[in-house]
Order: sequence, then structure tokens, then C-alpha cells
Amino acid sequence: MQLRVLTNADQLREYAETWDDLWSRSTVALPTAQASPLLLWLDHFASRSDFRAVVVEQDGRFVAALPLVSQRLAGMLPVGRVTHSDWSTGGELLLDPNVDAAEAVRMMLAGLKEFSWPLLYLSGCRVDLPGWGQLFEQCDGAGHTMAGHRRFESGLVRVPHDFEEFKKSWSRNHRRQMRKAQQKIEEQGECQLQLHNEMPKDQVEPLLRSGFEIEHRGWKGDAGSSVLAIPGMFDFYLQQAENLAESGHLQLAFLTLEDRPIAFEYGWRSKGHHFTPKVAYDEQFARYKPGQLLRYRFLERLSEECPGDVVDFLGPLSEATSKWATSSYMVDTILVAMRPVLGGATLAGYRLLRRLRRLPQVSSTSVQQDTSLVPLAT
Repeated sequence: MQLRVLTNADQLREYAETWDDLWSRSTVALPTAQASPLLLWLDHFASRSDFRAVVVEQDGRFVAALPLVSQRLAGMLPVGRVTHSDWSTGGELLLDPNVDAAEAVRMMLAGLKEFSWPLLYLSGCRVDLPGWGQLFEQCDGAGHTMAGHRRFESGLVRVPHDFEEFKKSWSRNHRRQMRKAQQKIEEQGECQLQLHNEMPKDQVEPLLRSGFEIEHRGWKGDAGSSVLAIPGMFDFYLQQAENLAESGHLQLAFLTLEDRPIAFEYGWRSKGHHFTPKVAYDEQFARYKPGQLLRYRFLERLSEECPGDVVDFLGPLSEATSKWATSSYMVDTILVAMRPVLGGATLAGYRLLRRLRRLPQVSSTSVQQDTSLVPLAT
């Protein structure tokens, strides 16, 4: 194995095909962890930050990779941060499952030590995934001080083979609400699910704008937090959607009433996973529960076409998504001290702040067991 460090976006662009080959072999299903979506994320959210990717090679192929950007914590302390934002994920720790994972990650950790960052700020990690879990195990074994806190719990749905049997697992109240919502909306006219998985590039923009206009007409538009209300944000999603459509990973879902879109889901699909990062519904039709009906019809369609797949809600588990989830996972923020003096002192202050705020923490010795996949009570 050999270590390689990519120091700018142009180098990532140069090795894009090799990077994507590693993504295809890894257990990471998020299509945004591929090179082109990652480059788009860097250009939009981190254009003024230094980019570093620590990569391990074997026999001419990438077998491990972690993209990071520089940031100043609290405006002062320089840290290496994962390429995530609240708007979109841009990268993951990629690991080839067919190599010596411990050796590959040990070499990756050695490369991370060479950077000037006293601290790694790894926000949005799923340590139940092999890459992250192996990294934190190696950090702990090498004596690096770590601390962390839970960000949120997110839900998963295993797409059923028998949708009618799946409905029996819901609560009585949820079954009743869905039955009534179906009846009420069908009294208003023809209600259909429109699922767009394959589309030419010139069809992406009008579909995407139609969906985000639904979001903009609601409370997010009034609050100035919708995609269309924030300068440049629709352009980012459009470029991302066009990119993912080209690779076959875009999935747009609409619920229509008499051909009028009343609910929208912006999503991605890859490796048997369906991700739903953005959902919106027309609040004029709120009494018909259009968002929930969209999810009902969407899962029903998936049970016919791809049973056994997984739907990942990505965001915090809510009252709306918990009704459907069959399991869940934890998303954490983990801090790793790469320099014992400055990094260690920062973590000591971090722990004190967490105790004062009484927020849940994640210890370095229990990081894996605390964040494993947890079945939800039925």
C-alpha cells in the first residue's frame, strides 16, 4: 500500500475515474460521494477553503480515501472538517471491503498526522459504517484523544416484498390516517404518483423548479429558508441534479391531484438505496396529508419494483418519518485531537461545554456500540 495526498480540486478532477471506482467498490451508497458531486460541493460551499484528500493506493487502485477541507473552529482554531453541510453531503470515508482495512486506515491516519490541523472536526459521521468505525478504532488504538456528541437519529425503511403485510406493522392510528387521507383526496379528483428516474438533462430544470416552487410557497418561503429564497442555492441543486441524472442516480417524485403537483421529493438512488434529502408539500392541501400520501405511494411503488431496497430519510427522525421507519441509525460529530497539546486542550474545553449544556456525548471507548443500527419499537 502507498499513501497519496490530493491537495486541490484539480487533482481530484484528474483522478475522478479512479476515485469513482473506489466508490463503486465501497459500502458507501451515497452518490454524492463520487468525484463530480464532490467537486460541485467544494466549488459551492468551500471554494475559499484548502482541500485535502488522504488516499491509500494498492496495485494502482485507490483502496481508501477521505476528503477534508480546512476551517477555523469558533473563528480561531484551524481544523480539518468533513465535506458536509446542512444543505447537502459532499463526501464520505471510502474503503474497499476487499483489502486489509486496518492497515489501509492506519496508513490513512499516518497521512492525516502530517497535516497542520491540530484537530479533526468530523461532523455527520455514521460510525456504524465500516470506514468511519475503522478510523475511530485506529485513532483510539493510537492514543488520539476523541470526544463527540450525537447530532441526530435518522430513519430507514426496508422496502417490503408484501406491501399489504407491511401495512399491518403500522400503528392503528397511522393506518386509519392513511386510509382517511386516501379517501378524502380521491373525492377531489385523480391522485397519482409520478416518479422520474431517467430523464434527459433538458427535463431536469423544469421538474426541479416545479418541485422547489412547492417548498417556496410554504412556511420555508415565508421564512426565507427555501431553496428558491436563498441566492445561488437553486443553481447548486440544479447542477447536482443534472450531474446525478447523467449518472442515473437522480430520483424526483411528485404527488399530483388532477395533474397539479401537491407534494415533491428530491432524492437520489444508488446501490439499492433511495435517499430523500428534500421533501415539500403544498400547504393548501395540508388536510389531505399530501407529504405522507406521497411517501405511501412511493413505498408502494418500490415494493412492486425493487423490494428489499432501503429508503434512507437522511435527516433527523421526525414524527412524520418515524411512522414509516423500520430501523434507525445515529449521526454523530466526532472530534479527534491530532496534536496532544493544542488539540487536547480544545477537547477538554469542548467536554466541559457539553456537560454545562447537558448534551449527550459519545466517548471514544464506546463510540461503536452507542451508534449501531437500532431497531425501532413497533
